[in-house]
Amino acid sequence: MGVTTAERQSYLVEAYRSGTTTDDIRQASRRLAAAASALALDGEAIRFVASTFVPAEESCFFRFEGTSADLVARACAVADVPVARIHAVLDLREERCDF
Repeated sequence: MGVTTAERQSYLVEAYRSGTTTDDIRQASRRLAAAASALALDGEAIRFVASTFVPAEESCFFRFEGTSADLVARACAVADVPVARIHAVLDLREERCDF
């Protein structure tokens, strides 16, 4: 029995490293996607979604969907991507925000 979409949570991974370049983030994103895919092939419910790089802050945010923060941490470890924090987040893409 598989995990339903409703049982998956969105996660935001914070990573900081001095001297990080756009190419570094592209490579890290490919490794994270491959790690998540490998875990999924092993039956884990995880998916790499996207990355966002903030060059001026030397920070990057990686998005995942999965069943636990521990599973996301495993994907990051497999991909050799150092993590500052992992947050469970709400994905509000479907909701309209009026400010």
